[in-house]
Amino acid sequence: FLLALNAGYSVMDILYLKIIVFSSQGDYIEEHINGFMILDEK
Repeated sequence: FLLALNAGYSVMDILYLKIIVFSSQGDYIEEHINGFMILDEK
């Protein structure tokens, strides 16, 4: 169970790193972060 949680956090970290690395535009990053927050609220 703990390993599954750690793997989940690692995947999320990788996704966030990819968003930051592949986009040099701050607005683009903010839109994706807001998108993740909206998905979490549903």
